[in-house]
Amino acid sequence: MRKMLPNFLKPEALQRYVGIMDHIARRHFADGWENKDEIVVFPLAKNYTFWLACRLFISVEDPDHVNKFAEPFNLLASGLISIPIDLPGTPFYKAIKASNFIRKELVSIIKQRKIDLAEGKATPTQDICHTCF
Repeated sequence: MRKMLPNFLKPEALQRYVGIMDHIARRHFADGWENKDEIVVFPLAKNYTFWLACRLFISVEDPDHVNKFAEPFNLLASGLISIPIDLPGTPFYKAIKASNFIRKELVSIIKQRKIDLAEGKATPTQDICHTCF
């Protein structure tokens, strides 16, 4: 992983990310910011950051698919800083359930990406997940 990390930060890779970031930002502004009388910035900025991470790491761009991941990630994040008591209803218990869901989804995405890569439907530089294969 240490050897791969500099590849993510090379100027060529960063140039590719700027276009992706611009595209996601334009869609995000069109969906969540335009034609609003009042804007609550924090949830929108958090959503944009998560959407961008999903796109850059695993090539998930569909807002519905991103939202499907967002709630489990929020549960996981709150459970990480909770008291580790594995009883139903506790944040830790919810985090365990959320992590299992996230893991299953990521495994299915990775399997599909490997198939796409083998069939030539995807490129090895499509996202950061691909470079780990």
